[in-house]
Amino acid sequence: MISTIIKTARPPFLILTITSVLLALAWADYQQIDWSGWVFFLVVIGALFAHISVNMLNEYEDYKSGLDAITDKTPFSGGSGSLQNNPQLAETVALIGYGLLGAVVSIGIFFIYLRGWGILPIGIVGILLVASYTSWITRFPWLCLFSAGFAFGPLMVNGAYFVLTGGFDSGIFLLSMIPFFLVNNLLLLNQIPDFKADKIIGRYNFLHKYGVNAGVKIYLLNWLFAFTLLMFLAVPYWGVIILAVLLISIPLLRYVFKIMTDREGLNITMGLNVALTLLTPALISLGLLLG
Repeated sequence: MISTIIKTARPPFLILTITSVLLALAWADYQQIDWSGWVFFLVVIGALFAHISVNMLNEYEDYKSGLDAITDKTPFSGGSGSLQNNPQLAETVALIGYGLLGAVVSIGIFFIYLRGWGILPIGIVGILLVASYTSWITRFPWLCLFSAGFAFGPLMVNGAYFVLTGGFDSGIFLLSMIPFFLVNNLLLLNQIPDFKADKIIGRYNFLHKYGVNAGVKIYLLNWLFAFTLLMFLAVPYWGVIILAVLLISIPLLRYVFKIMTDREGLNITMGLNVALTLLTPALISLGLLLG
């Protein structure tokens, strides 16, 4: 029972949340702004609760719609499949998901008390994204394309920075756009194995509307924007970070081009894509902390 519930939280994917909030901490530290350890701890808890909530609600709704039963699962897409083997836990998972969302609201109210009303718009949009992602957002191609990147980029990074420092900053906004573009691509590639199954249960994402080849072009644009921003910002240890990003990106982009004609390397492509999405903000954060 416990192992099933833990699997619906999709623990490996939670690393993405850590890289986002760490970016905010690193930028504040680089600016030599005093920050509180216990406040950062609460930021991490709130962000993780939000991520776990959307994962659990996604697992629940995909089980109820029958999507989990017809997807071709990969290590990076298709859900955990836990509720298919333990259907009696479906309502429990949904209850925990909504309970965690309530906890996020409570933490957010405390942040308003601590820092003021500036965090409220970010909180409201974040809650709406978590609650509506599976049932509503996935049916609108452009919303589906940008919502995850927006959540883990501008919303999470700028929100964490505001709670840590009490204000917003143009530098952290630009930094937050790097995970925005990378996470857009993360979800875009991960939708390819689910293309047929998603269509059957009524989802309508960018790939359904414009096709996989158009999706590849959007992927390349997202990558180009992220890399250009990284070049422009020139954070500490810039050369090392650029080299690491290119070492992953060169084979990754070769596989991305192949997707238009050959899907056999899709798992390798998604794996490299995950590595790029996690490693880039983590290296930027490390550079800022060391710098």
